[in-house]
Amino acid sequence: MKSMKRFYLLYLSNLRVTTRVKIVLFFTIIFPLVFIGIFGIAFQAGDPSNTTIDLAVVNYDSGIPDDGNVYRNISGDIITDDYYSQSYLDILSTVTFEDNKTLIFEITQFNDIDSAMKLVEKRDYGALLVIPENFTTATLASRRLLFENSIPFDWSFYPESNYTTVLSVRGDSTLVPYTIASTVIQAVTEGFFTLNMVEDIGGTVSLDGTLTTSGLTVFDYTVPGLVIFAILSNLGTVTSSALRDMREGQFDRLKLTKMSASEYLLAIILSQLTVSVIQIPLMFAGAILFGFPISIKLLYAFIFGLLVSLSVSGIGILLAAFVRSLEAASALTGIVSTPMAFLAGAFFTMPNPVLIPAGSILGSHEFGVFDLIPARPAITALRVVLLTDQGMGGVWYEFWLTTVLVIIYMILGISLFSKKHLRAL
Repeated sequence: MKSMKRFYLLYLSNLRVTTRVKIVLFFTIIFPLVFIGIFGIAFQAGDPSNTTIDLAVVNYDSGIPDDGNVYRNISGDIITDDYYSQSYLDILSTVTFEDNKTLIFEITQFNDIDSAMKLVEKRDYGALLVIPENFTTATLASRRLLFENSIPFDWSFYPESNYTTVLSVRGDSTLVPYTIASTVIQAVTEGFFTLNMVEDIGGTVSLDGTLTTSGLTVFDYTVPGLVIFAILSNLGTVTSSALRDMREGQFDRLKLTKMSASEYLLAIILSQLTVSVIQIPLMFAGAILFGFPISIKLLYAFIFGLLVSLSVSGIGILLAAFVRSLEAASALTGIVSTPMAFLAGAFFTMPNPVLIPAGSILGSHEFGVFDLIPARPAITALRVVLLTDQGMGGVWYEFWLTTVLVIIYMILGISLFSKKHLRAL
């Protein structure tokens, strides 16, 4: 009973120290909420404008008319089975932003317009381009208008020069990808039919931006990383809690209570876990205010969030074994926690040099250098669980990897800190 009482009082002491200091409260609770608010405002309007847009295409073009006539291109070569829509799409797929490097479109063709529309509604694609059956016929008409007086073909059986077609661009006009797609497609279509020689011939573009969409945004993708980043920010608190006791003579008083080293460290770990239990729902509540989808699967965030919290405690105690002052602890944890968040992929995907390739002892999974950071598999799992249709069954590898890393860092942290600072307990 006395042992439990000592443990409970020390747990409350650590929790009180963790939460009473205003600067600690700011960095563990308020700062992450402000951070997620900034991201929410920044990405509320959609994707950044200089990002390649996934464009869905449904191509109904029937090609060169099968009417027994001989059609030629402007070089005089006979064309029999050509689809001018393919040349048009080839041009569209090579258009770049002003940097002349980043492609504007990544094109995927669909046979079924309904399937393509559903994916646009889910924001898997920025827009849908529908090419009509008479696209090639309209192209032949435009070529007749442009070259009938300069190239000696028999143009009499070509479509009349006033023949036209209408392409359709569908999507959500409130989103940046649709705005860019519709503008670029209009310009490319005009240039394709007119060859920049005349105006308003051959083909026009009909814009339908009334589609109501709901789906994942850059902000949604970033939220799991922001939650884990908030937990990683607690690293300094863990290290400081242990060193504060040593600096203020708490260790000498603990010796009189006959408290064991394991009881002491467990109190620190559980007090930090309590802070994370408060942090996680607050972070997701802030994200939901900016449009993050509400789902029962948010409960999975607690599983991985608490695992990362335990790993932070282990790493924090490990770092505390190598420093003896609060100033040194603050500098060291600052150097460690932020780079760790970036390398774990909290904000964007990072290259991960492979240590163990797929198809070896890990089956279909591969193990990279940065997978040694427990936050990395946790962030990957949260994105899969929260942003796709998969449940926990799809992230068992990440769950077990995170758990194993937690155990490793716990053992390392507790053993080294005990050896360095708790020999007398």
